[in-house]
Amino acid sequence: MTRSNRCWVTGGYKEGERDQPVALSCELSGGGSVVLEKIFKGTPQEMVTAYHLNGDLLMLTHYCMLQNQPRMQAVRDGDTDKIRFDFIDGTNMNPQKDMHMRDLALTRVGANELKQDWTLYLQGKPGPVSRFIFVRK
Repeated sequence: MTRSNRCWVTGGYKEGERDQPVALSCELSGGGSVVLEKIFKGTPQEMVTAYHLNGDLLMLTHYCMLQNQPRMQAVRDGDTDKIRFDFIDGTNMNPQKDMHMRDLALTRVGANELKQDWTLYLQGKPGPVSRFIFVRK
């Protein structure tokens, strides 16, 4: 990564909806202490995910279009091309009842491709997984 605050911008799509392009961008902020990722920028579906360290733990807060903010922590599983995040807690939600993003898996596919698998929860149970595939421009 360069000294620029801009990380990368990608073009991509949601699996099963390849004809509807989805853009993802990320940038460094907070003196380099956080990566801010934006998806669906400039639309009513725009969401921001903030990735940051808490000591040696990688965490995220997802500012969702559902008007809640789930927090997740990375889980180490030995796969160097994949980071899995598990739900810790969230604001503006009751995780036993309210719909929210519960899990995220980020998978690097080659040097320029990123796959995101977001798991939605409702009534305390896993729902559909939304898979996004992004390619660096």
